Amino acid sequence: MRPENFSNPYSILPAKEYSICPKITTPASKTVPGSPPEFFFCPMYGLSKNIRIFATRIHSITRRMYVIVEIAGQQFKAEKGRKLYVHRLQGEENSSVSFDKVLLTDNDGQVKVGAPVVEGAAVKCKILKHLKDDKVLVFKKKRRTGYQKCNGHRQYLTQILVEEIVA
Repeated sequence: MRPENFSNPYSILPAKEYSICPKITTPASKTVPGSPPEFFFCPMYGLSKNIRIFATRIHSITRRMYVIVEIAGQQFKAEKGRKLYVHRLQGEENSSVSFDKVLLTDNDGQVKVGAPVVEGAAVKCKILKHLKDDKVLVFKKKRRTGYQKCNGHRQYLTQILVEEIVA
């Protein structure tokens, strides 16, 4: 079970559900002068108390597999279960689509970089819905001539859900 809010760096999480950060190894009294001996120091997030019971702020705790994939000429970081907004794709809603232009894969620290693509890697996605982005106003003006022009633009997008990563 993962908490919904990761924004608080001092949130305390039970160690039963999360592994303890391996970077917290030395007492803070050796690295931070004047700190109590029961505190430990993490180089990424600072002080932590009693690492045997609690772990602070997830950083190396839940490493998930991710890929960098090229979809419609743009590069996206895709993880299983993540929703992406991409330029309009051909296909009906609730249909499945696969992308094989995977440029990089990272599976728990094992990184494979393609030249230009990783062989045998693919991302299987499901098209959730087609929609339009928020309006962008394009305003042109030339001073002293009375020339003004205002145009609006709404980009057509497709929301997709990453169902599976084959690497």
